[in-house]
Amino acid sequence: MKAKFVCFFVVLSIFVQMAVGQRDELAGYNDPPSRLRAVIERFDADVGILNRFYSAGTSPNRAARFRQLYSDGLRVLAGLKL
Repeated sequence: MKAKFVCFFVVLSIFVQMAVGQRDELAGYNDPPSRLRAVIERFDADVGILNRFYSAGTSPNRAARFRQLYSDGLRVLAGLKL
């Protein structure tokens, strides 16, 4: 009977250590998103919208709009204080 209790507590302590270890490893994923993340996601969405709207790859209007998007993106990045 005593051996069963010892075995039970050993197994229980292993599970507790595993649960605590997992919590520590996953703690980094709960950090708040950085300011740069929003800029990247917005830029990615804008590129997707422009690709759908300007479907002709050689269009001068498309090239001009993408140049504007890139210059706006660079201006936003320059304004960030990281």
